[in-house]
Amino acid sequence: MTDDQKRMIAQMIKSGLNHREIAESLNLKRNTINTYCWRQGLHPIKKPKPPVELNQPKKKPGRPPKPKPAPKPRPFYEFCLTCNKPLVQGKLGPGKKFCGKKCRNDWWNSHPKMITGTCSYCGKSFTTKNRKQRYCSKTCFMQRFSEDQARKAERRSEELQEKQMHEVCGTQNHFYFMLNAAMRYALGRKSYDVGLVAGFIKDNLSVFNEKWLVNSINDIQLYLDDRENGNVDDDDCDHQIWLNLLETVREEYKSRDFPKPSRYNMVDKAWLEE
Repeated sequence: MTDDQKRMIAQMIKSGLNHREIAESLNLKRNTINTYCWRQGLHPIKKPKPPVELNQPKKKPGRPPKPKPAPKPRPFYEFCLTCNKPLVQGKLGPGKKFCGKKCRNDWWNSHPKMITGTCSYCGKSFTTKNRKQRYCSKTCFMQRFSEDQARKAERRSEELQEKQMHEVCGTQNHFYFMLNAAMRYALGRKSYDVGLVAGFIKDNLSVFNEKWLVNSINDIQLYLDDRENGNVDDDDCDHQIWLNLLETVREEYKSRDFPKPSRYNMVDKAWLEE
């Protein structure tokens, strides 16, 4: 750096130029100008900032701010809604309606919010102040409760009968002979034992449910009708065994006294009365 360049740097600093402008005019590096000015104590004169207008937003111009919603009118009550005592309203918060907790509870108990609902049993619409109410009356509730209890009792009885049937079939040796005879009959050998099957059914008749009794009566009666029409050819002894079994199953069905109507009540009345 020559002496002429040094004098020119000092003059340019006094004139208000910055280091970048001096480096560009003298064709020198900016770091060189910075180092020389720092060693000589030459600092650029700061240019005054333009005056800022008052009441101007500091943020950059962009979307206009959303207008604030108008404040809701504050309710003003001069007297208590329950006891008509004068009220002293504060400056903040919602206006008071009651003078105390007791007046507020008495007011809402006498003016409940009614809700419209639909009955889960009969389907009628009703009004109530309880949001969890499902039935329009106690009658509908008791009817639904009794139906649910009856349905549960029927399911429990069926499960108990199936369990007893499983226990009986697992302990009796006759059950395995019956399975063996049924398998041979399915294979085409027609080796079935009518007396063994009928005896097993009579010994364990209390285990079978209503559905099994109904189907047994229907099947035996259809067999007897086909035999009378000449569609079945079997021995007379087997025919007598089926007649005795039909009478025994029919008496068991009548002694049970099943509720009517029943979903398994498919037995012809004439067959039961015979």
